[in-house]
Amino acid sequence: MVSTFANPVVNSAISLGTQAFDETDPVQLWPNDSLETVEVVIRAVYRQVLGNTHVMESERATVADAESQLRSHAITVREFIRQIAKSELYRSRFFEPCSRNRFIELNFKHLLGRAPNSYSDIADHSYLLEAQGFEADIDSYLDSDEYQQTFGESMVPYYRGHKSPTGQQVSGFPNLLKLLRGAASHDNNLAHNQQARLNQALMANQIGKIAPVTRPTTLWKSPATQELEARYAAYAAARFSPARPAIELGTQAFDETAPVELRPNDSLAAVEVVIQAVYRQVLGNAHVMESERAAIADAEAQLQSQTITVREFIRRVAKSELYRSRFFEPCSRSRFIELNFKHLLGRAPNNYSDIADHSQILDSAGYETEIDAYLGSDEYLQVFGDNTVPYYRGHQSPIGQKVAGFANLLKLLRGRASNDSNPAYYVSQARLIQATMTNKIGEIEAVNSPAKRQLTVIEPERLLTEQEKIAQQTFQGYAPFRQTSPVELLPGASTEESEVVIRAIYRQVMGNAHIMESERLVVPESQLKNGNLSVREFVRQVAKSELYQSRFTNCYRYRAMELHFKHLLGRAPQNFAEMKAHSAILDTEGYEADIDSYINSDEYQNAFGENIVPYYRGYNSAPGQTMVEFTNMLHLLKGASGSDKDLTDNRPRVTNAMLPYQPIKVSKPRDAQEILAEIFNFTPAATPVIPEPKESEQDILIAKLQQQLADLRSTASVGESVLRKGAQPKAVLSGGISSKQADEKAALIERLRGELMEAQALAAVGASRLNKWQQRNFR
Repeated sequence: MVSTFANPVVNSAISLGTQAFDETDPVQLWPNDSLETVEVVIRAVYRQVLGNTHVMESERATVADAESQLRSHAITVREFIRQIAKSELYRSRFFEPCSRNRFIELNFKHLLGRAPNSYSDIADHSYLLEAQGFEADIDSYLDSDEYQQTFGESMVPYYRGHKSPTGQQVSGFPNLLKLLRGAASHDNNLAHNQQARLNQALMANQIGKIAPVTRPTTLWKSPATQELEARYAAYAAARFSPARPAIELGTQAFDETAPVELRPNDSLAAVEVVIQAVYRQVLGNAHVMESERAAIADAEAQLQSQTITVREFIRRVAKSELYRSRFFEPCSRSRFIELNFKHLLGRAPNNYSDIADHSQILDSAGYETEIDAYLGSDEYLQVFGDNTVPYYRGHQSPIGQKVAGFANLLKLLRGRASNDSNPAYYVSQARLIQATMTNKIGEIEAVNSPAKRQLTVIEPERLLTEQEKIAQQTFQGYAPFRQTSPVELLPGASTEESEVVIRAIYRQVMGNAHIMESERLVVPESQLKNGNLSVREFVRQVAKSELYQSRFTNCYRYRAMELHFKHLLGRAPQNFAEMKAHSAILDTEGYEADIDSYINSDEYQNAFGENIVPYYRGYNSAPGQTMVEFTNMLHLLKGASGSDKDLTDNRPRVTNAMLPYQPIKVSKPRDAQEILAEIFNFTPAATPVIPEPKESEQDILIAKLQQQLADLRSTASVGESVLRKGAQPKAVLSGGISSKQADEKAALIERLRGELMEAQALAAVGASRLNKWQQRNFR
């Protein structure tokens, strides 16, 4: 039986490079050739002179006159090549983005079909380029005797094979292989840095190493019989579903479902589908809670009654406080514009001019005008109209449009499960600035996907027990972190049961650390066993004990507060405001009052009561509450074997994550006379002297807070430089007093307390950084 596949036969002369690299005959234009033959010559010229790159029709329009003259035989092939090489198309591809030596290398390759023989070739053309300019350098190749003798007037240049004549070095052969890397390569590859390839070899006058061309391995297999081949084809057709190459290559929409459109007289159910699709698209596939939808309920009602179009509803959503708080306030300007393109036009910016234009609109006309610029554009009306929900459009490369938009859109769209409100990306930086500014096609990174799920095969006789069914149905995100029941002290409990409760309290309040017998609180334990103390009071005494203070109060302030929330309330702090409030209690009333504020709170009473030992509570997302607390709790609780008595790292775990969410503090404006006096160093006009009242408790507290703030300022400045790196600029911490009037003292105290708490947080970060520097310098 004759094999249906044949091994490719490669001529030895071709393998050794002694013939032309291209196995086809040279292309030549003869007199009286037909228009079809002239078209073949034109395409061969583009392929050779433009380095095997694709030429779009809109780019050919710039040299349409030269093509017309060649078709009418008014100019020769050499003159047509001269006009192509001097065109803006050639200049923009190989002269402007490349180094000088790389440009000269490519001229040798494109116009003479070979590599430079020595560095003197490059030096001569470099001098000519500097002395007489771009066009004179192009003419020097085409008017040379070498070109005339090799190609003449009517032959298209080609990559010439290398024959070593007498007296010529063989280095030209590997040099040409460095420039010519196969039939599928091209010279407009933006992945390379457009640096010269032959500098080192030519300057050292050495023969460079020929690197192998990387290519996929092809296995040549011959089916034994046509019958087996037919059987395998039938099996493959039945076993494997047909692929959808158009979708896989991105020439269709990314989402395989049909676009969502609102039609006249649609039912309320259909309108609800449209509303959900708008939220999914415009808000970047992020979950929208019912309490957030209430803010734009009027717009939903108008859409349900069809008094506004889908486009107008999208405009209301994009201008709402919900969209503004998710994508405008926390993101950089360029990132915000990228997301607007994605959410409202379903594509990525084509180039940096798109971002620059919208940045100008944002500066000059404001936020709402920027949103209108997308929704009022001709592109939006032509693609989506008034009643179609925008969708992520597939990328088709029309005439004159670069394919970089495809890679850029993949950077913005990372799969069905991704969303644009991911807290891991705060502070949100732009994804496409480098690619659009350098006009390069960025690398498409692989999407990290979870491991494939292993399916468990259950035999008919192997049924699940009730415990296994319950374990499979438990959703860990909403149940307590530890799947045991809470420990409660019941009336009339035995000594053994009381001992279990005591050990549970030590385990919870002391952060799962080991307690030695000598460290245990004997008197409170005895009172608990006798029924004279409740569990809550025993927890209070443990948290106020010298044992607890020695273990958890010697770390950073905000780390200690994180642990208080974890040990006493069984959760992480929800936001930085909670930590500031407890920091204020600690400053003004002391440590014991701060512990009482946790245990006496309504939250403690509702969650644990008098006789339940606190535990790590599961997380339920209530309306209006963010999911940040869930991830913060996981930062604090890292497993059943973890302990909070880890002396290797006492820094806060979640404070830094909550600091960027604080509103920007604005310094209070100063009087103009005061500023001028500070600049020009003169004494301002004397003001009427008002007798100062006797120093009160408020004055003493203000002086105390100012002194504490001054002591922390140096270390806090280091921490501020660490935390504010890459973020929007914020006001510098200041301890100055704007007025001494009595009615402003209360407000001044509150401001100083807030600044002091922020300074303490920054000082903690700064101290950590300074300790790291000291270890490096003095180890």
